[in-house]
Amino acid sequence: KEKDLKLLTKRFKKPFLYNKNKKEIILCSIGDVIPKWIDKVNQDICLIYYGENKRTLDKLKKKCKYFISNKNFKMPNYLLAINKFNLITKYESFIFLDDDLVVEKRSFNECFKRLQIYGLDACQPSTSRPYSHEWDNIVLQDKRYYAKITNFIECNFMCLSSKVLKKMLPYWKYFLTGFGSDLIIHKFTNQIVVFHDISFFHPKRTKNNKSKILNKNKQVFKHEKINKYLFKRFSLDSHLFKEKIFYEIKNG
Repeated sequence: KEKDLKLLTKRFKKPFLYNKNKKEIILCSIGDVIPKWIDKVNQDICLIYYGENKRTLDKLKKKCKYFISNKNFKMPNYLLAINKFNLITKYESFIFLDDDLVVEKRSFNECFKRLQIYGLDACQPSTSRPYSHEWDNIVLQDKRYYAKITNFIECNFMCLSSKVLKKMLPYWKYFLTGFGSDLIIHKFTNQIVVFHDISFFHPKRTKNNKSKILNKNKQVFKHEKINKYLFKRFSLDSHLFKEKIFYEIKNG
């Protein structure tokens, strides 16, 4: 909405103060490769381990506040953790990210901070080049800009307010890998931003860097079934969905 867009652009010029006492948490559905960011961040961490290695399991338990071992896909794993530990009532800001991303501590800190000071509901860092996917979209880093107000962030790294997360949770049960879940965010909020001065790297999948659970169950990509649900519930077709940029804020 034009009114909301004007209000948001004003906040970029005059942001709220950052309250460090607000509760922030990072959730990750994780396999046997332990990302480096786990030992660097200051926020609480919730790990849902989908692997089968006892040594890895024991290591991960020591690196987080909340831990579950559950062999499933990331969206069911997120839901399990949120419900089991009642996280929605304990935290005000959430980051959900894939276990194969390379992310610097600053990207976590800035996402949480900016979500709050700009009054956002959803944001993410941009994806650095070279991008691991064959398609090019609006989350790909453009260093000419500080931020872009959009209708889309990818489900591989979502920083969400508790307010919008509460609205979205009832629908997450219909998703497995996350495909489709990122297409519905704009149905619940228009306060969505991609920040281009911060980024994460999404490496290509290799034999040493892969999600075993994806390879064991090729049925996961039931895109047409998800498409039918998206169309029925939200009048959305993933094939026709258009990513939009509503406003761009240049660096400097």
